[in-house]
Amino acid sequence: MKAIHVALACGLLFWVPLLGADPATWRPSHRLKVAVLAIGVPAYLAIGAGMLAEGRWMSPDHTLGDIRRGTAAMAIGGIALTLGGLLLVNQRDGRRRADRARRIAAATAREAAPRGTA
Repeated sequence: MKAIHVALACGLLFWVPLLGADPATWRPSHRLKVAVLAIGVPAYLAIGAGMLAEGRWMSPDHTLGDIRRGTAAMAIGGIALTLGGLLLVNQRDGRRRADRARRIAAATAREAAPRGTA
């Protein structure tokens, strides 16, 4: 049960800075976010290859068919989650850029507007 809590905590520590939901003043760049997420695909494939190569040793209680199905599910699910994460990061960063451009345009318009005389 504690391993599940550790896995959830690691996942939270991974995703919070990528999505920008943390109160930190520093945010990773868009390029770094995409690179960190993209590293997940080869990682899933390497873990899957290791499971296939040493499946009986890692889990002697399961058949080779079970291990192959589990490996396929992990690889497909991991890649799908990575692609979903990339889409989410791109969407949030695009929205953040649009909001920033809107704020800059509003500030420029306020500065260019004639000031009232008092």
